[in-house]
Amino acid sequence: MFEPVHGSAPDIAGKGIANPIAQIWSGAMMLQHLGELKAAQAIEDALAALLARSGALTPDLGGKASTRDVGDAIAHLWTQLGFFIIFAACVHAYQPCFWALPTITLGESAAAVAIGLINAIGNLGGFVGPFIMGYTVDRTGSFTSGLVWLLANLVAAGILVLFLRGSRLPKT
Repeated sequence: MFEPVHGSAPDIAGKGIANPIAQIWSGAMMLQHLGELKAAQAIEDALAALLARSGALTPDLGGKASTRDVGDAIAHLWTQLGFFIIFAACVHAYQPCFWALPTITLGESAAAVAIGLINAIGNLGGFVGPFIMGYTVDRTGSFTSGLVWLLANLVAAGILVLFLRGSRLPKT
């Protein structure tokens, strides 16, 4: 059985001062016991980052946050993770369609130029994307806004792909 050292903490029930992180940490300890060391370390790293960034510390850790405050910080972390998973899934889902577009809509030499242009813009995006992500995190204090921006760009690219797919150009 894996549970926090304080168990269900009946002495502080209903006071809003219990630390919910202990329950999550006990899950990491279970994963460690089962030999899933990378998964356990990922949970521990996420909790450490949460505590460092959010400042949501319950009284047992020297803070003034309530159980709800810490729970909200954890939920916010899961929201960010959810956006990242959606973004990653979309990136992998649209790639086959995207790379087929130049050869479907253009002739051989024009398709080669288009693929070169795509690579050049992609390299520029490799610089601009992290810059804008860092800028939005600095301005808002949250990764969510940056991930929303990236997701919006991905949706815009998907719409562009659908639009271009419908208009077949004569091959040159």
